[in-house]
Amino acid sequence: MNEDKTFIRAIVDNPGDNTSRLVYADWLDDRDDPRGTYLRAEHEAVVTGDIARLRQLAVGLDPVWVARVSMPPIGVCIDGAKIAHCGPQITTDEIATLEDRIGGEFPADYKAFLLNYNGGRIDLPSIQTSAGEIIDLGIEWWFYEAHEVGPFPVRPDDYSRDEEADPEIEVALAEWCNRFVVVGHDPDVIGSIFIGVRNPHFGQVYIFDTSVELECSYRAIQREPRPYANSFTELLASILQ
Repeated sequence: MNEDKTFIRAIVDNPGDNTSRLVYADWLDDRDDPRGTYLRAEHEAVVTGDIARLRQLAVGLDPVWVARVSMPPIGVCIDGAKIAHCGPQITTDEIATLEDRIGGEFPADYKAFLLNYNGGRIDLPSIQTSAGEIIDLGIEWWFYEAHEVGPFPVRPDDYSRDEEADPEIEVALAEWCNRFVVVGHDPDVIGSIFIGVRNPHFGQVYIFDTSVELECSYRAIQREPRPYANSFTELLASILQ
């Protein structure tokens, strides 16, 4: 593993340790690498909550790198929640092989998530009320390992019970689902998390309860349902909030 990857892994493994970011920033500055300036600004943005300059500095940088080292809503470096049951570390070449298999392209923030964690379970922590009461949220979001990610299988029994499984329905539903891959499920384990890997829904995130009529039916597709989030980073930010 080269030094650059070592620094990134140190940040991912200890996202709340700003020392790792600043040491990496010094190393980048010594090499006149503009990513050093970005990392320092990322540290400041975490403190101030002002991400406008951070977004400006990200222009021209590798978006996968930016997502790997940044916390939501800019990136996928998770702090403030535990992520467990991650898969084995994978490489960009392995992700490219997976993209070839699905015949689509992952958005940069989701590639970063696979490189950082390769799936896993995000456990939201307990919270303390103003009265001092500790409440265990008990909320778990599951994201699949890379080898488990794939297109949603369209079958006749996925159609609404009051709709006939005719060829037009089959084609329309298959075309819509073909734009996405399934990457996980929600805390209730009934909603599949879809990420767009093709236009016009590239990068968007949907959560569908595919076990009932409303969410995965011909009529629902015709209505062009609104995405749950416009990006994977936005999804993570909403989960952590």
